[in-house]
Amino acid sequence: DKIEEIVEEVNQGGLCQIANYNSNSQIVITGINRALSKAAVLIKENGGRAVPLKVSGAFHSSLLDRASAELYQILKDYEFKKPVFKVVYNISGKESDENIIDILSKQINHSVYFKQSIEYMIDQGVDTFVEIGPGKALSAFIRNINPEVKVYSVNDLSSYESLKRELIDE
Repeated sequence: DKIEEIVEEVNQGGLCQIANYNSNSQIVITGINRALSKAAVLIKENGGRAVPLKVSGAFHSSLLDRASAELYQILKDYEFKKPVFKVVYNISGKESDENIIDILSKQINHSVYFKQSIEYMIDQGVDTFVEIGPGKALSAFIRNINPEVKVYSVNDLSSYESLKRELIDE
């Protein structure tokens, strides 16, 4: 993908990286401002669109390796049980037998493979997705990834009741 090539070119030791693979039409990059500005110019020169996001840090990048290590040190003192249900992890876009503490601490300094996670679930037979919480950004991403699946957004009691009538009360 062209954006990946551009990020690779600009990266220079972790200064610009892909933070999120959101959908077929949206990838988020992160890093230091100098590298992000250079990447934005190259993206626009190649026919893409670059929109700066108002965030307070270079999340999901190696620039947060120390924070990831600190979270690991905190989490290692807790016991986590194996999940009862299958879990698809956004750090890999698939299921994993990796230690949950490793997975959780990597959420800070690794890319989010949301698009790949949705594609994996669809390949596994999932055909219905429910976004719970304010906004509908994830629902829009899922529709962009695969317009054939059913996508619902629940953000209040009314939308919950509507979903319940459609999926459960049938």
